[in-house]
Formats: sequence, C-alpha cells, structure tokens
Amino acid sequence: MYGRRPSDGSSAREAEGGSAASSNTQPTPTPHTPRQRPAKSSSKAKHTREQLDRVRAVRALYPPDLLHGWTSPDGSVSYEPLPDVPTLSQAILDALAGDVPAADRTVEQLGARIQQRWRDHGWADNFYAGAVTSLVGVAIDMVRPLKGSDRYGCANPRCDAGRDVDTGEPCVVCPERIAARKAARRQAAEPSAAPAAGAAAGAGRGVAVPGPREHRPFRECPCREPIPKDSEDTLCPACRRDADEAERDRQLREQLARQYGTPEQVAAYCGEPPF
Repeated sequence: MYGRRPSDGSSAREAEGGSAASSNTQPTPTPHTPRQRPAKSSSKAKHTREQLDRVRAVRALYPPDLLHGWTSPDGSVSYEPLPDVPTLSQAILDALAGDVPAADRTVEQLGARIQQRWRDHGWADNFYAGAVTSLVGVAIDMVRPLKGSDRYGCANPRCDAGRDVDTGEPCVVCPERIAARKAARRQAAEPSAAPAAGAAAGAGRGVAVPGPREHRPFRECPCREPIPKDSEDTLCPACRRDADEAERDRQLREQLARQYGTPEQVAAYCGEPPF
C-alpha cells in the first residue's frame, strides 16, 4: 500500500479553505447570518421588586374606573386603563416616604388620601364628564403631599383633609391656617381707611390727594404690574422681555470682550454690568 504524501500546497489550501480541493473549485456558499442587535436596557430596573410590590398595593386602592378604564353608557366618554409608568410609581413611593420629616404614610393611609381627593377635589366629577386629559397626572395629584401654598395644604405633616392621619382627631393647625387666609382675603378686598382719611383732610385744605390705591392681584411684579395667575415667573411679561434682552446683551458683550478685548475690557464686561 502506498500512503498519501501531503504537500505544502494541499496543506495551505486546507488551512484556508477547509479542504484540499483544487483552487479552481468555488467555495460552497453559506447562508447569511443576520447581525443581532444589542439588547436594549430595560427601564423596569428603575425600582426594586419590593418597591414595585408597594406600588402595586397602592395602585389597587385607586377608584376601579380610573384604574381599569371606563366607558360611559352612551359611548361619548371613554378612558383606557391607568398606565403603569415609572413616573407614577416614583410619585407613589415619594408619597409613602413623605416630602418632609413625619410626612410618611402607610399604604392604607395613602389609599384614604386617594379616595378623599377623588371625591372632594373634583376629580370624580371631571373624570365622568370627560374633562380629564391625563390619567397619570390625576393619579399623581391624588397621592402627592400638599405644600403650604396649596389650596388644601397644611403645615402639619400628619394632617390629611383636616384630620390627623394617626388619631383621626381634627388638625390643630388647620383652624389657624384657615383663619389667616380669610384675614388675608378680607384685607386684600377692603381698602384701607387711612388713605380715605388722608384724602378728606387734604380736600379740606384744598390739596389734591390721590385716591385709594386700586386692588391688585396677590402676585405683583417689582414694577407693580400684575403677574398672570397661571405664570410661574416672578416678573410680568414686559419686565421678562426686558430682562431677557438685557441678558442677551450682557452675553454678547462678554463674548466680544473675550475674543477681541484687552484685559481691562475683559474685566469690565465679563460679568454683571455696573448699572
């Protein structure tokens, strides 16, 4: 028997093509393997399993029509189920933890808050009237802690709807808060007697005295013009435009001074103007 003697050429072809076939033989085509896309990171890892269990326990206490969806008998109003999104989950966790010391709530206490606001804050009426545009926004509003500046807000962290959440007794801070707000409204609605007395005295001497100052909204711009109630700005629209224009001018002066100015000009213009 004669054994097959390997050759350098056949070895090279075996290493490159996988066989000792002739170089004239075309390689067998292989099916194309599509490139796999990298897996996207899941946003559900934002909260732990324990946190999500607490969130689900609170969600179960929302009104069933808000939670599972609702359609009016005539079909004119229809809502999808309440979305399960991280924004709402975080709002529920924040409400459970509280925004200030001693403002934390249990699941049951937060459920009582939800039911009270659904009933007394007008959300049920708006929901069934088809006036709700954001289910998540409503759900967040019904759990969030109220600030002292809110209409129903109280400085007592254990107060919800005028009662202590632990004892059920009436809140001792709410009467003072309500009395202070009523006094502020009366003071804003009634003109002061001092200007009227001054006007009478000036008229007796033949001196023109300006009349009582007209009532203005609660929030005023430093220029004494009213700020729109729906605005979060501290300036009226005219002053805001002037302030924005002044800021653009300051930025332009600073940019030009840094590019073309002398050290003295940089020191003079790169910062708040002295006027």
